Amino acid sequence: MKQKILLPLFAASILALFSCSEIEKSPVEVKDLTQVRQSETQTSGRAPGIVPSDHPIHEFMLNPDKHTFAEFNAFYREQLPKAENESYYANVKGMAHVSLITHYDLLKQSKADIEFYANEMMNDKFSDPTATLALCKGLEKVWPKDKVQAYANARYEKSVAFANQTSDPSELLQQITPLKTFAEQLQAK
Repeated sequence: MKQKILLPLFAASILALFSCSEIEKSPVEVKDLTQVRQSETQTSGRAPGIVPSDHPIHEFMLNPDKHTFAEFNAFYREQLPKAENESYYANVKGMAHVSLITHYDLLKQSKADIEFYANEMMNDKFSDPTATLALCKGLEKVWPKDKVQAYANARYEKSVAFANQTSDPSELLQQITPLKTFAEQLQAK
């Protein structure tokens, strides 16, 4: 009985040894991963929505102390529209809106500039909740209360609609809730 079990195991071991020596004689060629990645990148391009690393928005965002609001405003109005047909256009606009509020003191600019960018942000499907809330608070200084409240509510509704199209809207909905609270507080004033 031992021979019946040991013979197939011995045969399998011999077969495995010969198989391994065959592999050693003709190794499989493995491509260099950098070549594979480069060829894939060249044929498939950048993922949709990804802002190119050499886009000028990065200079304005990373070095706000080297630029003025006037420079950023000119870039936004004159250069940014040239990318309107790019898949990343909405993302780069969103980045610009956040930068305008956090780095370029949009809320200290003229009423015309504030209103221009408020309208730009309203046209977006989604805008950064923190930047939008800051904008709404700044709009209180240039618009009547009911107009600010209508803006905040409309921006909130657009953000809710966008969030509900995502696979997990709960986090986005939580982030935009302060905007709804702000609009409700305005109504109570």
